[in-house]
Amino acid sequence: FRKFLALHEWEKVEPVKLLSALYCKKLDLYMFGKYEEGEILLVDNASEDNVQAILETHHDVDFIRNGNNVYFTKADNQNLLRAKGKYILSINSDCLVTSGALQAMIKYLDFNLEIGAVAPKIVYPDGEIQASLGNFITASYGLMLFSGITRFYPSNNFNRHVMPDTLNYDPEKICQGEILYGACIMIKREILDTVGFKDERLIHGWDEYDWCKRMTSAGWKLNYLPNAKIVHYRSLSREKAELFSESKIILDKYNWEGLLYLYKKHFGWCLYFLLKCLWLISRCKSIIYNYLIKQ
Repeated sequence: FRKFLALHEWEKVEPVKLLSALYCKKLDLYMFGKYEEGEILLVDNASEDNVQAILETHHDVDFIRNGNNVYFTKADNQNLLRAKGKYILSINSDCLVTSGALQAMIKYLDFNLEIGAVAPKIVYPDGEIQASLGNFITASYGLMLFSGITRFYPSNNFNRHVMPDTLNYDPEKICQGEILYGACIMIKREILDTVGFKDERLIHGWDEYDWCKRMTSAGWKLNYLPNAKIVHYRSLSREKAELFSESKIILDKYNWEGLLYLYKKHFGWCLYFLLKCLWLISRCKSIIYNYLIKQ
């Protein structure tokens, strides 16, 4: 039998949707009968939730509990390192997989040898469509963002043309992108052999940009598959963490540092230093602006 693997990260202050991974197993995988068998790998990032009590009734989950929150990318790699499957599904803990989605992704990867990874149609709970794929970051995007133009003039016309998530695509048609967003990605096992694991220097955020860039550089194509659908509750763990000022500061720090590292890795030191200088200037302007408002 071919093996299918569902990955599931359980992040700190994230009390929802552990059962989404179990839902994948119970609802979708049994429909394969002898065609497929699967496993579920779960990492608990030092949450305060009683995950163990849930697992007592689901003995088929391979579970790791971290003593501290190692954040998203390292937790994902913990699962990837244990992966045995021909196909690997990396899915966030705030997602719910609809019936038939796994079969659709597996079948598509089976019959398209040049495709290394697919992303499903991602929707909000109310049915509104989220972006599933986009373009890789550009130098223009970095200059707009780190100079502060994007923040202080978010509706400017130029900004819409350089944002990496402004790829226009028909959500009802199969299409190709440079980036598949990390809420839910299914990859072929060969990706780990030819591209490797996620870069853990991207601690929390931007990891899928680097991973997908390395996939396309290795010759793989990345496609969007509209007949596979998941419901995404959209970064609930981050939203809850941001209720606490310390957590918000940490997440913002990793986000900005990760993006700067991504530019250094894929665009070189010159652009990296320019963007870092622009970022420091922008931060100083922001501090002064906030100070003046309070006066």
